[in-house]
Amino acid sequence: MIHDDDEEELLLSQLQKAQLCNSFDVYQYQGFWCPYVCFHGIITSQKHFEAKHIDIMLTSFPISGTTWLKAITFSIVNRSRYGLQNSPLLTTNPHQLVPFLEFNDFFPTHSPFASLPLSILTSNCGIVYLRTNPLDQFITDWQFIPRLRDLEPSRIDEAFERASCLEQPHEYFLFFIFLKYEDPKRDLTFCVKRLADFLRCSFSEGEEANGVIEEISKLCSFDNIKGLEATKKGEVGDWKNYLTPSMSEHMVKMMEEKSAGSGLTFKLS
Repeated sequence: MIHDDDEEELLLSQLQKAQLCNSFDVYQYQGFWCPYVCFHGIITSQKHFEAKHIDIMLTSFPISGTTWLKAITFSIVNRSRYGLQNSPLLTTNPHQLVPFLEFNDFFPTHSPFASLPLSILTSNCGIVYLRTNPLDQFITDWQFIPRLRDLEPSRIDEAFERASCLEQPHEYFLFFIFLKYEDPKRDLTFCVKRLADFLRCSFSEGEEANGVIEEISKLCSFDNIKGLEATKKGEVGDWKNYLTPSMSEHMVKMMEEKSAGSGLTFKLS
C-alpha cells in the first residue's frame, strides 16, 4: 500500500513509461496505461474511498459521452425537484451539476475497473459504464488529447502505431449496466428508461403516460446539452474518414479478441 508522495514517486520510477498521443506521460499500472496526472488520484481513492452497496459509479472513458452521462443522470434523479423547463442544464455545464445530485451516492470516474477501490468490488455497488466503439475512440483521442497542451495531432499512422503498443485488457464487471455511446444516438428514450431503472429511479406509469421520458430525452439530447465536448464531432463511424482498411481491420481484430466471451459487441457504423 502506498503511504505518501515519496512512495508514489518510487512506484512510478519502477513502472513502464510511454507517451499518449505524443502529449502525456502514461505508466503501466495494474494492467492499464495510467496518465501521470491521474496517478495520485487513483492511489488516494484506493486508500480512502469506502463504497456502500447503494452507491452508483458513473464510469466512462474520457471524451466518450461523459458529459451526456452526467446530464442524463442529473435529470433522472432530480426530475421531481426541477421542472424540465427550468432545469439547471439549460444554463449550467453538467460537470458542475453532478456533484450536487439530490442523493450523494453517485460518483463519476474515469478509472479502469482494475484500479477502482477494493470496496467497490466487495460492496456490490452498481456500475454504469459508457463506452464509445474503440475505432471512434481512437480518432477522438488522436484529435483531442494533443489540444490539451495546444499541440497539433501527430500523423495518424504514427498515432496508430503507438496505440497498437498501448493495448488495454478487457474489463469485466459485477452488478453493472453497459451503455454504448452509439445507443443513445439511435434511441435516446430507451436508454433514458433503462438507465432510470438501474439507478433505482424508475418512471411511474403516470410519468410515462405524460411523456416525461421523452421530455428528458429531448432536454439531454446531444444537440441540446450545454457544454458538450466541442472537439468531439459525436458522429458514429467517423473513423472511416481517417483509418486505412488495414488499420481498421487490425483494430477490429484486436477488439474482438479483447471482448471474446463477454457478450459485448459494438456497431461500427
